[in-house]
Parts: sequence; C-alpha cells; structure tokens
Amino acid sequence: MVRDTITDEADMPLKMTAHTPCFRSEAGSYGRDTRGLIRMHQFDKVELVQITKPEESMNALEELTGHAEKVLQLLELPYRKVVLCTGIWASVLVRPTT
Repeated sequence: MVRDTITDEADMPLKMTAHTPCFRSEAGSYGRDTRGLIRMHQFDKVELVQITKPEESMNALEELTGHAEKVLQLLELPYRKVVLCTGIWASVLVRPTT
C-alpha cells in the first residue's frame, strides 16, 4: 500500500489492519519450550499498523496495544501483557511486547 512511496506528514498517521493466514513449522524442539501450549501449523493473524511521525510513535504503540486489549476484553478471553527483555530483540525496537 505504501511501499516505495513517500508519505506526506499531513496524511499521518496512516492506520491499517490486515487479516492473514500464517504458517509455522514445528521442526526441532517441539514441546520442550512450549509445554502446555497447543500450537498449530496454520493460524490466522490480525496485524495492526500505524505509520506515524517518530515523536508520536510511543503514543501510537499505546493506542495499538489498547485496541488489541479491548478486543480481548470484549471477547472475554484471558490474556497477559508481557514486556520482553530487550537483549533478545533488534536494537531498533524501543519496547518490545507480546
């Protein structure tokens, strides 16, 4: 949608969502690190994306996280918000969460 284009600041933030089928291979240590989880080879994923100015990125992250949490709450699905150790992620990530 925006690949190879320059987005005007006046058009920001761009807010998009995508629903895609995803596939995972379970080769190797299946079960060792995922004890108690039911993992499937195919699953659906919803992605929430915002293209914002750098100075507004943390607010955008909070907004996206809030939207995801609200959906889980409305569906009455249990969830937890985990802040990940930054040592295992690329240095470009400010505050990785899952």
